[in-house]
Amino acid sequence: MRWIFFGCFIAVNLSSSAQKIPIQNPSAYVVQSERIEFEVNENSDHFHIINGFEEGLLIINKQLNKVSDGKIAWKMQLLDSELNVSWEKSVMVPSGSVLLGWDFANGHFFLLFSRTQYKEEELLVFKIEAYNGHHEAFNISTVFPIKLSHFEAIDDFVILGGTANERPVVINYNLQNRIPVVVSGIYDLRNNIEDIILNNDNTYFSVILSELFIEKQQTIAINTYSLKNELIDRKVIDPGEKINLIEGTTLDFSSEVQYMAGTYSLKSKESSRGLYLSRFDIGKQTFIKYFDYASLEFFFEYRGLRREQRLRKRIDARSAEGKNSSYSYKLIIHDLMANDSQLLLIGEAYYTRHPNHTDFSLSNLRRAQVFSNLEHVYTHTIIVALDTAGTILWDHSFPMSDVVSDFPTEKVVVNVKGDCIELLYLEKNLIRSKVISGANVLESNAFTPIMLGKEDDNWPLKDPILERLEKWYEDYLFAYGEQEIISSKGTENVFRKVFYINKIGFDHNDAFK
Repeated sequence: MRWIFFGCFIAVNLSSSAQKIPIQNPSAYVVQSERIEFEVNENSDHFHIINGFEEGLLIINKQLNKVSDGKIAWKMQLLDSELNVSWEKSVMVPSGSVLLGWDFANGHFFLLFSRTQYKEEELLVFKIEAYNGHHEAFNISTVFPIKLSHFEAIDDFVILGGTANERPVVINYNLQNRIPVVVSGIYDLRNNIEDIILNNDNTYFSVILSELFIEKQQTIAINTYSLKNELIDRKVIDPGEKINLIEGTTLDFSSEVQYMAGTYSLKSKESSRGLYLSRFDIGKQTFIKYFDYASLEFFFEYRGLRREQRLRKRIDARSAEGKNSSYSYKLIIHDLMANDSQLLLIGEAYYTRHPNHTDFSLSNLRRAQVFSNLEHVYTHTIIVALDTAGTILWDHSFPMSDVVSDFPTEKVVVNVKGDCIELLYLEKNLIRSKVISGANVLESNAFTPIMLGKEDDNWPLKDPILERLEKWYEDYLFAYGEQEIISSKGTENVFRKVFYINKIGFDHNDAFK
């Protein structure tokens, strides 16, 4: 067993008997190899993780007991791929500043803070080298106040999206010449920013917009810009008559072919009737295809066998009478994925209700987070495989139980290894997973407890205040959260509160036999 002590945290190899929870259906694929713990005490604020992929994980948190000359210390530590500490340092940030967002690109971490409490246009950006922790600080101004919802960074450019005077706006800020440029074609009352994405080569960025089409139809458009803010491409999906596109995502694309996908409705509202896939060839839309939820083979599997069978009988009866069956759902659409010659479209279904408790969550400004007095209850995740002509090849459903969030955000992580696809999410200290290969199910609804550091560790609370699962690099994920742990020490029980990170991998031997 390997123990590494470094300040107030411990990195450990995991024992398979660390957590004594009887699991009826343990996963044969999910493997946990490393864990690190950080002590949570009255002097440390919430921990944040910035994913640097192969470069490691940057852990930052505010040190509440280290204040000087109107500034407060933020501690930064880089973990390598084995969760060892590569370096650590502290930076001083104005006490009234708030961490707004973060990003990683080309070997650098970027942190975005508000500079003052009352001026939304005054911001502070840290650019940090992953290799050695060297950093630069930039005081930037957007000139006019912006309610920020999106943040992307690459080299010397910071791209900010949000609203100003209730209109969408995107600003590209050059950190070297300190000049903010309002990106053209966005500031319009008819538009809403859905997402801002960089292409795989980090040479240009695209703004995905929800905007009004002819006769007040809602559609999806993509404006693509060079880092010099030149509009180099614009695509607007023609949805056809009486159809509204609610949201959209896209693949990184060549100059000739681009796929866009998302959800649609017959009325302009949040709930959707199904999925769509659109293809553009050399800038021209060649098709858009729609798939209502009733047409998916396993969409209603989450309801249980008997309820699903009754529902299918009603759908078949209506179909025999020449009638369509329509069902409305709210979906969170993942980025469109390509796997060999297949396109993978993933969505998480949920409904809203009034909460009877308060959840805690940490998020960054990569996507807009809209808080309300409603909580979001997840029901299931769907994954649909299509060919390049827009024909459904297969679909699967992954039930999600006990998953509730204050705002809609992706909970399920999808890992693709050849024909083997794993779907996973973390809830109440359990990694829940399903493994598929094409139309076949290799493992269904398996459970893997989050491993602890010592054999006599246990947790008294099954519902942590914070927990999350994220894609890391190659076939690895990482799980993190806060846990309250009890350990036996002689005849006494010792209580500690920790922020943990576990490295998650996969054993694919059975999948490729």
